[in-house]
Amino acid sequence: MAVYLPHSTHRLQPLDVSLSNPLANYYSQKLNKWIHDTVGLCRITKREFYGLFRAVWRCAFTETNILSGWRKTGLQPLDPDLILNRVKPAAPERPGTSGSASSTSTIYSVLNIRQVRRLVKHVSGVEPSRDAAKLGDLVEKMAAENSILQARIKGLQNAVVIEKKR
Repeated sequence: MAVYLPHSTHRLQPLDVSLSNPLANYYSQKLNKWIHDTVGLCRITKREFYGLFRAVWRCAFTETNILSGWRKTGLQPLDPDLILNRVKPAAPERPGTSGSASSTSTIYSVLNIRQVRRLVKHVSGVEPSRDAAKLGDLVEKMAAENSILQARIKGLQNAVVIEKKR
């Protein structure tokens, strides 16, 4: 029998440490994909929920994750210092050292932008005229809009398929 201090299970219970967090993360990702694929037009029924959750459950509840929970909590092999070192107060962070990661992922990928710019540069030369630069910007904008619209159409098609199945 183990007795845990109040508000400490998030660090000490193997299921909380190695299974609950991956399960929540995988489910959030799957749910975001579902919403994206259906353009937010379909509601989730019990059937869809079970299909989403079952796939996520299989990804999160693996033997590797279960065993890692016991290791990370210091229960198997027994290592109390593993947890005690985590709850010690950390040294204060120096100002200006915290980095903020910005998301650069878009539907219109950086690779596509580079390809369009290379093509425009090839056609208009190294020093493009003002009109050539405007044309290049227009081509880039249209390519981006095309990618966005294609993704939206695909999502709408997925939503129609799902609703037809119902």
